[in-house]
Amino acid sequence: MKIAVTSAGLTLHSSVDVKCGRCAYLAIADSRFVLCEALTNPGRNLGRHAGVQMARLLQERGVNTVLTGNCGPEAFRALHRAGIHVVVGVTGTVRNALECLEGGQLRFARRANVDKYFGLLSLLKSVLPR
Repeated sequence: MKIAVTSAGLTLHSSVDVKCGRCAYLAIADSRFVLCEALTNPGRNLGRHAGVQMARLLQERGVNTVLTGNCGPEAFRALHRAGIHVVVGVTGTVRNALECLEGGQLRFARRANVDKYFGLLSLLKSVLPR
């Protein structure tokens, strides 16, 4: 079993990213909840289909579960089709998220918890002048 955590950084002390398909980084841990690798999310700046790209990457890496703050419908469908379970509403650090999963405190989501433009709106807000 492999677990991916959407992350704002590349370490176990990094915060969980609130975006799924457009998260900055992906921290991947093994079944012993030990960090195996941390990757820059190649789809984080895509205009469309960021969740689909992320699902493909995670499927190639053998990931079974994604822990994230929020997940839109396109990313949720892509992850579901890839056989990857999604946990939403995750906060804190990557380490804390893994500990909560290990302790049975997290539940798999049955559907997306934000609308389809959540991640794109966050991306636009970060690049548009104020």
